[in-house]
Amino acid sequence: MVPVEAVFNPDNHQRNEPHVWVIKGDGEQLHLEDRKVSVGQVTTQGVVITDGLSAGERVVAAGVSELHAQQPVRIWTRERGL
Repeated sequence: MVPVEAVFNPDNHQRNEPHVWVIKGDGEQLHLEDRKVSVGQVTTQGVVITDGLSAGERVVAAGVSELHAQQPVRIWTRERGL
């Protein structure tokens, strides 16, 4: 399951062809891969991905419309307040 915000339909693709940005690479050398997925049920917790994504793969959940393939990225870790 992924956040609803992680699933998008690329501008140059047919409608109802959902994709996600998958974070690939190791350590400091991370980049994006555009991945076509199949979606199942949409719940209040997110979207069930039925094909195209393996357990444990990381996806981008914000700003997906501003990204492109092979773009370097870094993982953002939410800081806790006092």
